[in-house]
Amino acid sequence: MILTVQQQWQRFWWKYVTAIGARGFKNTTINVNHQKTGVHKFQGECALQLGDPENTAVGAGVTFAASTWVPAAAGTPVKGGGMDFGHLEIIQNVKFTYRRTPPFTPMPGFTHECASSNGAWQLDGAPVLTPVHNAGPNAATPYKDSPAAPLSHQGCVFEDVTTDAQFRVYFSWVSPQGARIVLARIDWSWKGHAVAAQNATDCTDTVGGNAAAWGNKKIPGDFVVGKLRTGLAVAFDTPVLGPMADAKTYSPCP
Repeated sequence: MILTVQQQWQRFWWKYVTAIGARGFKNTTINVNHQKTGVHKFQGECALQLGDPENTAVGAGVTFAASTWVPAAAGTPVKGGGMDFGHLEIIQNVKFTYRRTPPFTPMPGFTHECASSNGAWQLDGAPVLTPVHNAGPNAATPYKDSPAAPLSHQGCVFEDVTTDAQFRVYFSWVSPQGARIVLARIDWSWKGHAVAAQNATDCTDTVGGNAAAWGNKKIPGDFVVGKLRTGLAVAFDTPVLGPMADAKTYSPCP
């Protein structure tokens, strides 16, 4: 889409005003806690996964706890009394490629099956929203994620599975009128590689370890988290709101 000069100016002006508005928010932070990558049962199937959300001793693969100071000027008077301070929002975008060796010979010319975003950023799950009731310090509902790739399906074993995913987590304030101000962004990535041993047909749950029938190869940069960016450094950023990422649908690939 080609924008006219006036449209370009309007877009720049809106982003400038948004950036200035972000200055009223302070003490913005995102704390990150993550688990190890392992092999275990997930939703009834053997899987390579960051963390283990079905095991209370391990929990979600990664948790983002965000907070900020909401200025009094962010409130909008409500008819009948009181103030509406909008809500806090956490959105995650993902760009990924999961690759596996299928149990049966794929289409001629293809050796693997892949699930991929085809190099594009996509929305990763529903945004997490937290109403803001008062000015001052406010914490958002933590955002949790446990990316996973199946290693078997209905008794069929995928001999070699690799995962390569990049993520962007946006922490924003959304006004009562729906205007979004990005307050912070933090990037992270996850890679994994699992190879089935001979006669691997199942995996047994192990706390903090790997199933004996699978070799979980550690890849340099298995879990990497970037630096937190806040304020004007991210005020011009815009999260992708669609399409929704689909890491469960595989198709033949080289």
